[in-house]
Amino acid sequence: MKIVFVINSLYGGGAERVLTLVANELAKRGYEVVIITYLSNSKYTLYNTIRHIAVFDNDEMKKVDFFSKFKRRLIFYFRIIKILKLQKPDILISFLNGMNRKIIPIAKFLKLKLIVSEHNNHKAGRNFFSWFARRWLYKLPNAVTVLTKYDYNNYYNHFLKNVVVMPNPVTFNSIDNISQREKVILVAGYLDRWEHKGFDNLLFIFAEIVKKHPQWKLKIAGSGDKGMQYLKDIAKRLDIENNVIFLGFVKNINEEFKKASIYVLSSRYEGFPMVLIEAMSQGCACISYNCISGPSEIIQDGIDGILVEDQNMKEMEKAISKLINDENLRNSLAKNAIKNIQKFSIDKIGDRWVNLIEDIYQRNA
Repeated sequence: MKIVFVINSLYGGGAERVLTLVANELAKRGYEVVIITYLSNSKYTLYNTIRHIAVFDNDEMKKVDFFSKFKRRLIFYFRIIKILKLQKPDILISFLNGMNRKIIPIAKFLKLKLIVSEHNNHKAGRNFFSWFARRWLYKLPNAVTVLTKYDYNNYYNHFLKNVVVMPNPVTFNSIDNISQREKVILVAGYLDRWEHKGFDNLLFIFAEIVKKHPQWKLKIAGSGDKGMQYLKDIAKRLDIENNVIFLGFVKNINEEFKKASIYVLSSRYEGFPMVLIEAMSQGCACISYNCISGPSEIIQDGIDGILVEDQNMKEMEKAISKLINDENLRNSLAKNAIKNIQKFSIDKIGDRWVNLIEDIYQRNA
């Protein structure tokens, strides 16, 4: 069976990483896999049998004036139709709302079996186009995957019959034991989205932590020049710049997870935070705001992590301080997390994708 994925890019980001994990897993299981993106650039390693097709070359994307952007939008449709006619996929899978809106009419025109995949909660990125896609266009694909039961129960299930809950898989194999940890609190994410990720508030929280625990460090992993400078300025104003380390983009983030004692998810909202299940798999004691959506479907509060009232900065400060002061609690949460996070392993999530793909292929043959 031939499976073709479509996404804007493979240049970084949670949805891109999920697509790569799923595509690699399907290729390992013997499926023929093709990935189509705007450009051929990729920060991810693809399984050796996967073909990566770019719609545009680098020179075409350099022009950013209005006319060039408008021209590319028109050209995209002609080229993607041509590529799909040549590839003749048995199943087409589109990732992210913006790409889904483009691909759904094309798939209907070409009479292709289509799965579209959402990677944020239904309350995020609200505008007319995303609403129209979710409310009306999403009736047309064979299946729509959403990340959480929260989205399924509170939104999509009210008006769609083709919705499937499909959590993100954990990227790394879980470690076997808890090694010696550094006095480090770790966070990770795209820094230009600092407001979404709550990194600004976390710096204010950490400024209070440092007063009592000056030996502890906050490491912030992630690219984004504008966001990094903005956050550095806050750290400087709070006089904690010596305790805050900006790592930039970290290729082997699992090595940072293995060294950190605590991981904090400070987001104002999420879809299904991959970084949280990654940190848990590598033995971090994890604390998360109970934001919309995802954390409560990953963490069992007090068992394999700590959930804090959404955006309650005082409670977050108390929870972090509690973990700093209680090494036994940190170790207990981390050990339980390593065990419990297996439900999101790529083997198990891969099985769910295979079952969905095979069902659509057989049912609509």
